[in-house]
Amino acid sequence: MRSDRSGPAPGRRSVLRAGAVLAAGALLVSGCTRDGRSSGGASREPDGADGPDGADGADGPREPDEPSARELRRRRAVASARLALDVLGLAVARGVAPAGRWGGDVDPVAARAVHAEHLALLEPVEPAPTGSAGTGASTGPQPTPASPSPGASAPSAPSAPSAPSPLGSAPAVALAAAARPLADALDADLTDALAEQAADDGDLDLAVLLARAAVARGAHAAGLGADPGDALERLGALPGAWSTEAVGDPGALVDALQRLLAQEHRARWSYAVVQAWSTDRAADAASARDGHTAAVESLQDVVTRLGAVPVAAEATYPTDEDGRPVDGPAAAAALALRLEEAVAGAAGAVLVAAVAAGSRGWSAAAARGSLVTELGRWSWGGAPAVLPGAV
Repeated sequence: MRSDRSGPAPGRRSVLRAGAVLAAGALLVSGCTRDGRSSGGASREPDGADGPDGADGADGPREPDEPSARELRRRRAVASARLALDVLGLAVARGVAPAGRWGGDVDPVAARAVHAEHLALLEPVEPAPTGSAGTGASTGPQPTPASPSPGASAPSAPSAPSAPSPLGSAPAVALAAAARPLADALDADLTDALAEQAADDGDLDLAVLLARAAVARGAHAAGLGADPGDALERLGALPGAWSTEAVGDPGALVDALQRLLAQEHRARWSYAVVQAWSTDRAADAASARDGHTAAVESLQDVVTRLGAVPVAAEATYPTDEDGRPVDGPAAAAALALRLEEAVAGAAGAVLVAAVAAGSRGWSAAAARGSLVTELGRWSWGGAPAVLPGAV
């Protein structure tokens, strides 16, 4: 059963045009805390960090070699991506079949490629200043491993951590524990995205990249068995509920919610076809339809509350692809995946609108929706997306 569900993807290199000048933060391993972040995921180091208003330099002028608040945000995102690589590397090395939460299991090999891509996207576009000691910086781009071809051997796991491996006699349970820091950090990751947007020279493309990468890590944590629900609730997202936070100009947010509602209408209607043609997955289709029905009702309520008339459902929807009707279980599963892809894209647009509005409550609710739709894609054979919700 799904809970509530929630722009074009930022340019791969343009997202950092305004940004970072130093290189990646220290490599973390599973169970470790992040720079300025406890395992609970809520705290930050004050050094150079944003003040309550999100403006850079809130603690006063920086020393010449002191990283900017934006650079610290970038480093924390890099550290999260590296931690995700470590945790997923353990799953690949041990051949563990993850026991997913929220209805989705993650493919560790495909998910590792996602985080390698995040590292490439987060690379600084300017070299680190010469003579800056102790940064651990790398000035060149990191190579992005290619996705493995069918039948190819899995990529080797990262170097073994100095601490004992968390995978023991109960590997699936231990793997979920190793993924726990990724789940716990989701609220702090999204707070970084909002801080970037709120900064005086904030870069929306970078803020959206940080938010979507955070959703990807949260989804992977859920796919490995860790529950990101607590982190989302700390940020303000409750299961099955949209935000009540006021937004100065809700126009773009309402438009995105209406597009999401239109896709949820389509999914609710079309899952009846999926269920009728499914055999071993008829129960899954019925559960998905229930989830989309709940999403429709929730979205209708919130759009009305924001002062708009909710978009109505159409009488019927096309279910064929390239003129081929649904006529069996394989075609039904393909239709389900197309429905989930469309909903995920619309949910991602709500996340972009919420981050652009600088709303913590709406960003939290939209992140939950985007995360759930990412898991919905996986459940029907979709591969982990580099930037969930990007179309």
